[in-house]
Amino acid sequence: MGSRWVVYTLTLLSYAVIHGIRTTWAAAKKDLAKSPFDFTVAFLGTLDMLLLFSLAIGVSILGPRVTKYGPKKCLMICMVGNIILTALLGMFLALEITYEFVYIILLVIGVAAVSGFGWPSCLCVLLYQYSSFLTIFQNKTVLFCQPGTEHHS
Repeated sequence: MGSRWVVYTLTLLSYAVIHGIRTTWAAAKKDLAKSPFDFTVAFLGTLDMLLLFSLAIGVSILGPRVTKYGPKKCLMICMVGNIILTALLGMFLALEITYEFVYIILLVIGVAAVSGFGWPSCLCVLLYQYSSFLTIFQNKTVLFCQPGTEHHS
């Protein structure tokens, strides 16, 4: 019983970190609107739109790959990716890099790839650990991580 709580706590923490990367962008937008960046409100709105669009595409395309590679490996890739993306964002802000395309590439490619593996991995880990609690919802929800399809790595 104790290991289930450890898995639940670590998965919840992972989910919070994945959510935190989106919050990092919201906090960074305030700095991007000030000098020396002076990005326009339209550009910052475009960044928001690209973030949401890339998240949707990333989860749709990369999410089903979780069953192929296994949720543990995908969650590890997501956590390492989050560390790299947050460090890059901090470095770009500290170095006052003002090229808009750098932020677009970091946002679109990075966040889509990282979050595309992260959220489905968290859900799969919880599904495997608590599959008896989720049997009620399987008839109403399409789950791409069915119990018994876990890949051990």
